[in-house]
Amino acid sequence: MRSYEQVAKPRKEWQERGFVEIQKGKVASIVLAGGKGTRLGSDRPKALFRFPSLGGCSLLEILASKMVDAAKKAQRPLSSWILCSEENREALEQHVRSLQLPPLIHWSFVAQKNILHPSGDLGPGGNGALYRSLAGAGA
Repeated sequence: MRSYEQVAKPRKEWQERGFVEIQKGKVASIVLAGGKGTRLGSDRPKALFRFPSLGGCSLLEILASKMVDAAKKAQRPLSSWILCSEENREALEQHVRSLQLPPLIHWSFVAQKNILHPSGDLGPGGNGALYRSLAGAGA
């Protein structure tokens, strides 16, 4: 098992390199938010589920906060592509607007059509569909 020092040093180096790349405008984020929250007992997308153990924040809110912090540190806005299902798009867009974040993140929502998987479940089309959807949206 590696020690904390063995893990922390490379992590810090990668973070610093990441900030340099953000400053150059070479970094964007992709948020995969196509899932439903049914297994969590919610009728909302998983990304919007509020966790009491996380101060009642949604996963998307926590991620957005970290992205804003990174953009501030890099002194440059970030682009973020939220890949979602058509049925989740409106709820995700409303949630991002409700967060009233500073304009450091340029949000784009890309809705994928759900496909019928061999298991009989409906859901996003996987990595291939991810790249096609992003390319179709101009990412």
